[in-house]
Amino acid sequence: MSYWQIISIIKPAVQTIVALHMEKTSSLYTMKIDTLIDELADMLSTVIEGDIILSRTLAEQKILAQQILQYRNFLRLLFNNI
Repeated sequence: MSYWQIISIIKPAVQTIVALHMEKTSSLYTMKIDTLIDELADMLSTVIEGDIILSRTLAEQKILAQQILQYRNFLRLLFNNI
C-alpha cells in the first residue's frame, strides 16, 4: 500500500478528530473571525501533507515542525491568544 493510499484512508478520521477538538475549543473561546471548524481541520491536513512533500523534496526535516508551529500561532490569534 502506498503512502497516498494510507493517507486517503486515515485522512477522514483525522479530520473528524481535529474538528471535534476545534468544536470543543470554539465552545470555550470566541473566534475573532468567524471560521468554519471543518475548514480549520482541512487546513491542518493540508499543511501537514504539503509540508511532507516539501520536506522530502528539499531534504529539509525542519519544515514540518516550523509550519505546525505557525498553524498553532494562527489558532492562538484566531481564538484570542489561548
